[in-house]
Order: sequence, then structure tokens, then C-alpha cells
Amino acid sequence: MNKEGYKDPTADRAIAHADHIPKHVRDVIEVLKKIASLAGFRIANIELEDKTTRKKFKYRK
Repeated sequence: MNKEGYKDPTADRAIAHADHIPKHVRDVIEVLKKIASLAGFRIANIELEDKTTRKKFKYRK
């Protein structure tokens, strides 16, 4: 919402897009969480960095 109280769909889309984790990254995170669970652990935070693009992806529980 903007300062007048109206919805701002452009800002809402931008925020949602910024928080979006691509499927191939989500798949890696899910595999890591399953492996940790099998070993009796729970992953609270993960930060992955793409080797080629250097883009970082963060997961926080």
C-alpha cells in the first residue's frame, strides 16, 4: 500500500519477484534439507551462490 492507503500492484510484483527463488535452486535446497533430516538435523539458513553468475540465493526458515 502506498501512503494514501491504496494498493500498489507494481511494488507488490517487484517485491514478490525479488523474493522469488528459481525452481532449480529450490530443488537443491529441498535435497539439502532432506539429507540433513536423514542425519537428524534441520537446516535453518542456506546461502547458495551460482558459480557462473555469482548471484546469491538465501533460504531462511
